[in-house]
Amino acid sequence: VVVTGGTGALGTALSGLLSIGPSEVVGVSTLNLAYRYRGQAFGILPPLGSDPFSAAQNTAIWGTEADLFVTNVKGEVWHFDGATWAIAFTLPQTVTNGANDVWGIGPGNVYVAGDDGKVYHFAGGTWTPESVTGVALDKVWGSSSSDVWAFGSGSAFHRNGATWDSVPIGGAVISVSGTGPSDA
Repeated sequence: VVVTGGTGALGTALSGLLSIGPSEVVGVSTLNLAYRYRGQAFGILPPLGSDPFSAAQNTAIWGTEADLFVTNVKGEVWHFDGATWAIAFTLPQTVTNGANDVWGIGPGNVYVAGDDGKVYHFAGGTWTPESVTGVALDKVWGSSSSDVWAFGSGSAFHRNGATWDSVPIGGAVISVSGTGPSDA
């Protein structure tokens, strides 16, 4: 994707892509631009923030048609309510604390993987940090609130109810998805 603006053309890449129906796909670029495909051509959603060309790099997108969430390297979690984008939450900053991935069950039950080894859980009005590990978490996915997975530095962690258990794996995880608790 080539995006033009400012003083010239800037190249950008999609950092997240999400299918939200049989003929609808949304994506977010490394710039603060979001795209929607509805069977004919890609269109651009309103930009995240006022200047996409000096914005932080986006890392992931998750949501439904009316409620999208985007994470970025500055630790911001953006929310799209169907009309406008706004920052819904910012991870606590130490030296740096990026938000690397986002997944949820619905707009009131969202999980964000952070550089600080925590998963931030949004439960209808409050963002709560859940300590998982001492290393950066790169991916988060689940099938329900009692079956959430987080991955980082060649390690996997499973949220079984309210606690996180380490699960040995061999190698790094760069992508995760599934259809249920026994199919990830």
